[in-house]
Amino acid sequence: MIEFELKKKKNEITYAVKDDLDLDIMKVFEQRVNSEKYPSSKKDSVKIRLIYKVNSFNDTE
Repeated sequence: MIEFELKKKKNEITYAVKDDLDLDIMKVFEQRVNSEKYPSSKKDSVKIRLIYKVNSFNDTE
């Protein structure tokens, strides 16, 4: 889950990882998301929440 909250003065990005999702992949993803410049909201804050379902991959089958 990733939540963006674009406010007037400061934007906030929150991450949540469930179970044993590969944390190395998530760290790279966070770096890419945090390197982007997001516009601030001019009036009310804007909240966007993205929820991803990651299917497990088993290469032994």
